Amino acid sequence: MNETCDICGQTPCATPGFCNPSRAADIAAGRKRPHLSSRCAADIEPERIEWLWPGRLARGKHTAIAGEPGDGKSQLSIFVAATISRGGEWPCREGRAPQGKVIFFNAEDGAADTVVPRLIAADADLERVHIVSAVQDKGRRSFNLQTDLALLEQKVEEIGDVALVIIDPVSSYMGKTDSHKNAEVRGTLEPLSEMAERLRVAILSITHFSKSGPGNSTKTLHRFIGSIAFTGAPRAAFAVIEDAENVGRILFLHAKNNIARKPQGLAYRILQREVRPGIIPSYVDWENEHVTVSADEALRASEDGGDRSAATEAEEFLWDKLSGVWVPAKETEEHARALGIMPRTLRRARKKLGVLTRRESEGRDGRGQWLWSLQGGQETCKVAKENNGHLAPSLAPLQSPPSSQPSEPSPVSEGEERTCVQCRGPVDGKERQVRIDGKTVWLHLECEHFYRKACPSRDLWADYPELHELCRRFQ
Repeated sequence: MNETCDICGQTPCATPGFCNPSRAADIAAGRKRPHLSSRCAADIEPERIEWLWPGRLARGKHTAIAGEPGDGKSQLSIFVAATISRGGEWPCREGRAPQGKVIFFNAEDGAADTVVPRLIAADADLERVHIVSAVQDKGRRSFNLQTDLALLEQKVEEIGDVALVIIDPVSSYMGKTDSHKNAEVRGTLEPLSEMAERLRVAILSITHFSKSGPGNSTKTLHRFIGSIAFTGAPRAAFAVIEDAENVGRILFLHAKNNIARKPQGLAYRILQREVRPGIIPSYVDWENEHVTVSADEALRASEDGGDRSAATEAEEFLWDKLSGVWVPAKETEEHARALGIMPRTLRRARKKLGVLTRRESEGRDGRGQWLWSLQGGQETCKVAKENNGHLAPSLAPLQSPPSSQPSEPSPVSEGEERTCVQCRGPVDGKERQVRIDGKTVWLHLECEHFYRKACPSRDLWADYPELHELCRRFQ
């Protein structure tokens, strides 16, 4: 049976007079020629992925987390280390972590005054967390992923039962690697991933977002600083992004996952507690429910340079678009999208303003469309005026306005509890007394805009008494 020659690569050997002496010389000198290592797929037994945190962190795999400075990336890595060290529960009923040991690299925070106090605040089992400070080699130097990977492997085997290695930030341990060159970054990170798979430990690397600017992409994966290899080499990547609509709330969102379906987003806040007299470290406090916003949507919202919040912009858009008229829902959504208003923000604004909805059918085959409307005093009068003082046939009966819409002001008498005429909430020092239609009322400063926008003139009721009576009957 003819075999492929390991010298010339031909079957059978094309030049035995050259190949045979070359092979003999290599054997005598103890040299091995380069060759491709391969395995037949039929000889490989399938294995299930062993999750530490389902859908997010797995043994033998590399996961990356990125975000802006101050958004709690390091506190998040502390939480992960603490949860694995004690075999604790993951947030939002995502299961329990298998207990294991953790090796921690942290180039930016002090071990005694920051890392360990944070571990205590997160209820970590300190006996199971090992913090690497330096490499002892003819002196003291920083760990280098390019040259010291064998030392990390040695430490994993020495400690035993290691489930996770955290590298924060990974850019501090890349040695002479040019972080903007894809090939160099992959050349450093791929051996790390191979070691993780061989030793069955998870790798969690922390990195930063690149600076935002007019020319930068709002695609989350493109915001990881440096080469795209920082997200290409890991099997999963997540982003921490501050919630643009809720100060102090931080979102933990999926950016990439090659080994599981897209996991749901999470939200947390950074709190503090005293763990020793005078030592008050920060820790992650999770919300109890998942979030639905995507990383790209959250990133776009957080980088909106306008003075108004996204929520306020959406509410004002709905007032302008829907006041007193029925508008197709599809048209409203498309208009909002063109203005850069996210669907999630639009849904919240609809709920807050109490947008009315109804179905308009066409024919007998079920065709039709959904309509949206906001019923305001002046705008309703305008619709009625355009229809000779009567409600349009397609206009549904008026309902009592929700709390977010203007209500009829009432005079303030001595001793009466003062409430905002718009939201009916108690006055709290951030309001002013105004006269509307000859009556004295109170308005919160933040409510006055919506009150006057919806009903700039309450005297319209007097101008159209028949409409007033019609509205009274429907209510």
